[in-house]
Amino acid sequence: MLLEGARVNFGGLFDLYPKIKGKFNSITDHYDPARHKIDIGATPGSRVRKYVRENAAVGKLETVLPKPLVLEYSDLGSSTINTTITPENIGTLKGSRLAFNAADETEGIFIIDASSGDEMKVTALQKNKPSELIFMVPNFNYMSVYIEVRKHFSKDGELRSGRLDYTLSKAIA
Repeated sequence: MLLEGARVNFGGLFDLYPKIKGKFNSITDHYDPARHKIDIGATPGSRVRKYVRENAAVGKLETVLPKPLVLEYSDLGSSTINTTITPENIGTLKGSRLAFNAADETEGIFIIDASSGDEMKVTALQKNKPSELIFMVPNFNYMSVYIEVRKHFSKDGELRSGRLDYTLSKAIA
């Protein structure tokens, strides 16, 4: 029946029907196997629709908004991971959704004093990729810090931040 162009109903469970994919150039254009493909479509049948409409539970799901995911900090000066940060040395952050707009003053890598909450923005950036940021750690006077990445996920969207789960200790020279 499908080969003859008919719609086939499977007892109210689902319907199968033939269809053609592709673009016709005009109302008088004909089927061309080079531009068109024969396919099969399917839709739920009346019994399935009725059952779902009568028995489905509706609930609102909370949306999880994307934000930078900061997983690891590597400190070149101390050759450590997730423990020490060396001022005026190279640091690397790894994770996902890390790339940010360096021209936006509100976006970037921020070093935050763990005791006072004071913060300093990193200004020397070598690599700005979604899974990796490489930068020069600025000179700072804090003894332990958090590292945070902030970015907008749309042009006018809210600023979202992701923080490394570890507190880093300042390397003592």
